[in-house]
Amino acid sequence: MTSCRLHRSTVLGQVPLPPMMAPHSSLPPHERLPSETLEALHRALVEFAQQPDDGALREALHALAVEARDRGIPPEEVLVHLKQIWATIPVANPRNGVQEHARTLQRAVTMCIQEYFR
Repeated sequence: MTSCRLHRSTVLGQVPLPPMMAPHSSLPPHERLPSETLEALHRALVEFAQQPDDGALREALHALAVEARDRGIPPEEVLVHLKQIWATIPVANPRNGVQEHARTLQRAVTMCIQEYFR
C-alpha cells in the first residue's frame, strides 16, 4: 500500500505554484557592472542610511541605471545589486533602527526603479 501526501494547497483545491526563479546571468556580477559604479553606490547608500538625503544617492542610482541599461542588465538584477550592497550597511540605531533601516531601503528601491525607467 502506498501513501500519497498532498500539498496543502492541493487539498484546498488550489494548484501549487512553482518556486520563483531569479533570472540567471551568464556573466558574474563583477564583470557586468563596473566596480567604480558599485563602489559609488555603496558610498551613497552609507551616506543615505545615516542621513536620508536623496541627492547623492539619486546621482549614484542614475549612474548605475545608465550602466545597467547600456549593458542590457534587467532591472531585477539591478535591484539585487542594490539590496546586496544595502545588506552590508550596519543599522545605525539598533533600538528602533531596524524598522527605519527597512523604510530607508524601500525609498532607495523606489528611487532605483525610477532611475532605471527614466
